[in-house]
Amino acid sequence: MPDTFDRSVVFSDGAYLFLADGRLNGGTTFTDLVPVLPDSSIEIWAIAGTQRDGSASVVTWTGPASASPLFRFAQPPTLLEPANGAGGLPVDAELSWASATPGAAEADVDCWSESDRSTFLHIRLVTGESSVRLPDLAAFGLTYPPGAQCYWSVVRGSQLRDVDSYLGAASRPALPSSRTTEFSDVRWFYPP
Repeated sequence: MPDTFDRSVVFSDGAYLFLADGRLNGGTTFTDLVPVLPDSSIEIWAIAGTQRDGSASVVTWTGPASASPLFRFAQPPTLLEPANGAGGLPVDAELSWASATPGAAEADVDCWSESDRSTFLHIRLVTGESSVRLPDLAAFGLTYPPGAQCYWSVVRGSQLRDVDSYLGAASRPALPSSRTTEFSDVRWFYPP
């Protein structure tokens, strides 16, 4: 069941009119008055399972204002290796996770120098598996920032059935639609 939800009116040209956000306070249903405007639909973002570690499941539903959507949430990915705070990793260290949902996953790695926060590196790795290896940055003429610390997390979603659909995913699905996105917690490590 969702913890929080947002509502917006979405116009056919892509414009949004944000209505409000709210809390269900333990309930499983909500009824809300929304304006019915010409050439528009309603978009609801519902967030469930937000944990202390930041993991969560998000459902986005878009459809007519008169609809009664049913939200189905999925378990967020669980990060496995490396352990939080790991150091001395090999150059091609493997990042792994467990997930109850199939499909493409996006592993995001953000690194910066602890002494100079302006030196920053972002790596986005897309896979159909449950693990990725860090790339050889030298092959791209890059290095980790000096004295770097890195954070990593994983995002999976129902609209990302495989890597090909991820790479060609439209920013806005056809109406009406429903999609889920699962966000793992965040871990940090010291790169090689």
